Amino acid sequence: MHDHKIEIADLETRQPVAQIAVEGEPISLSVSPDGQYAFASSEEIDTVHIISLKDRKLLRSFKTPKGAGPDPVLMVNTK
Repeated sequence: MHDHKIEIADLETRQPVAQIAVEGEPISLSVSPDGQYAFASSEEIDTVHIISLKDRKLLRSFKTPKGAGPDPVLMVNTK
């Protein structure tokens, strides 16, 4: 959190396999139901980050309204 990074670990070895730098301090992390994406929120700067777990890279960050403090990130099935 304080390093402004999301760390991905191997589930079997429990060892880090990748670090992804993000703006702000990521507070919470949610994984999409299909396991392809992670959504991290940097509450103090009102920002949500979308991470590709397969590619281990930041795809996009977007600002939420000032003061929204996106924590946690919730996913809703719209089907």
